[in-house]
Amino acid sequence: MSNISTFNNLFVSLSQSAYENKPNNFQRLLRKSDLEILNYSQDYYESSDTIAGGKNLPNNGIVYVHKDKNTRLVPKDTPNGTVFIETPLLSDIEEGFNSYFLTDTPELNKDTKNAYLAVKGSDVPSLNNVWPLVNDWLGNNYRFAMNDEYIPQGKIVAEALHVKLAELREKAPNAKLNLTGHSLGAIASVQGVAHLSVKELEQIGEIVVLNGPDTLKSLRNSGVSEEVIQILNEKVTYYVNPFDIVSMLNRNTDEQLGKVKVIVPFNFTTTFDNPNSHDFGEYRIHSDGTVLEATEDFFPDYLYAGRKLSSLIDKYLTKIKNRGLFLTILGEISMYIQEGIDARSGKFSKYPHIYPEFMKEYKAIIDETKQAVIAWGNKNIPILQAAIQGATGAKKIELRSRLLLCISHLSRIESDEKVKLMKNELENYRQQVKEVVEKANSEAYRAGITLGRNEVSQLVSNFQFPTVWDEGMLSHNVDELNRYIDKIYRFSDKLFTSVETLEDIDRKQSELFKVVSNSSFSLNSYKIERG
Repeated sequence: MSNISTFNNLFVSLSQSAYENKPNNFQRLLRKSDLEILNYSQDYYESSDTIAGGKNLPNNGIVYVHKDKNTRLVPKDTPNGTVFIETPLLSDIEEGFNSYFLTDTPELNKDTKNAYLAVKGSDVPSLNNVWPLVNDWLGNNYRFAMNDEYIPQGKIVAEALHVKLAELREKAPNAKLNLTGHSLGAIASVQGVAHLSVKELEQIGEIVVLNGPDTLKSLRNSGVSEEVIQILNEKVTYYVNPFDIVSMLNRNTDEQLGKVKVIVPFNFTTTFDNPNSHDFGEYRIHSDGTVLEATEDFFPDYLYAGRKLSSLIDKYLTKIKNRGLFLTILGEISMYIQEGIDARSGKFSKYPHIYPEFMKEYKAIIDETKQAVIAWGNKNIPILQAAIQGATGAKKIELRSRLLLCISHLSRIESDEKVKLMKNELENYRQQVKEVVEKANSEAYRAGITLGRNEVSQLVSNFQFPTVWDEGMLSHNVDELNRYIDKIYRFSDKLFTSVETLEDIDRKQSELFKVVSNSSFSLNSYKIERG
């Protein structure tokens, strides 16, 4: 997965750090000691990965990562009956579960204001590690997607929360416990907190989850009261990518849990591409921590795309359920992974049409949305420009900011499209030249049947693909296109950040104007002497 470009949003940063292969990952930090300080206001550099330090963060971006020493007893059936195994409170190898406890003070005390539980999402199965298929996917994702169950990882979160909240009551009575998680971590976080008592929920601060499906039906299925659901509606915020199948699961209904914010992503990609729509790198985050999101009056086609994708997911899940295909497909994906074959090819032995049919409709939604977004931008940029001319004060600032954001986003999309088209044209032209050369050589050998093969080879020696096609020039042209798109990306990013700079200048000028206006200074009170 690609990474965020800035640590401006603490919850997004914490969710990303919960993964073992990510920048500032908690697991690596805790190898050194039982307590590590992490400062998200600092820039991160590692090999080719650079992430800008966050601004305006709680506690100046400083959090303390604790190696949790609490344990819980997990029942396990054996030939001799049930035994209880002591397991870490915040992790469970068999369930594929990992979470991390963080605070804004080195130790829990009366000065502690915020504690955090960051819950890791699913791991991707690989040739070297197929266990995620068993615990994350079959043990949790399957049960949620197919039956809207209260999943095992959600139950572990609930158990951990009971212990941690009791610890806060004892040692840090003024602290709130906040939760965050990505993907499966989002499901587990919300389900876990939903099984707290109303009294315990008073200790919960914000629940900010990323790229997770709606959990409302699963909460009701597991007996969560409407009172608790109403409390969660105020505390839970979802950030979802409209092109991500995990984000859009269960979102084709009017009633959904919490506040749902549809992001304006960088790319028009599926969950299976690279980069993909499930990535952290799709988030554009302002310095105040707000994420760029689509609304009914700002790139609304992203909202429509999410609804279309949610309906599409529901349609194909119904097909899979009716035919009992989910386990078959997962089993065959596992087989392909172990054999080193790309499971995304959709070459399944049963009902091989399911995957390609879904992907065809899925990609069509994304392609249609791209064109709609470009059309919306081109239509609204002149409208915004005209509106700015007649606006004043705060309204003018708002319109100008929206215009810059619109141009920033549109410049990236349209340039991407043009560069992709140019690269395709170059490759098509290369293939055409290659076919002409190969055909000409074939015809020459056929026409020169009375000549020896060596004689024909000498005749056509100067008409070979490497001599008529300049690979170096092609490579140079592709490099130039890459440099061009890189400049456009930087231009787009600068426009995005310039919005805040201009707003800050406007705010300071407004404050200065108020100071001058309210002062007793007046030119009329001075007598100007003429020489």
